[in-house]
Amino acid sequence: LAHPGRYPGFAEDVSDVQGIEIDNALHNWHINKIRVKELAERHGLLVTGGTDYHGIEKNGLGIGVGRGDMKLPYSIVEGLKAVQNQSLHSRR
Repeated sequence: LAHPGRYPGFAEDVSDVQGIEIDNALHNWHINKIRVKELAERHGLLVTGGTDYHGIEKNGLGIGVGRGDMKLPYSIVEGLKAVQNQSLHSRR
């Protein structure tokens, strides 16, 4: 679920959600990251994040470059790779 702060009540039903974004260059100011991270842990959701770069330079954003001193932990990449590997193995 990208940009969870945009969806009031999103925490009430995460049954179809595999992952949830807790870090994003454009919306960190209006979500409670601790609350969202606890929700992810409680429901076994993948924690994601990003700079919100979509291929066209926008307001100083670039690939891997967020606002200010935004740094995303490599564990996000590792989690995504693990899900990808599970998906590939389940197709065999």
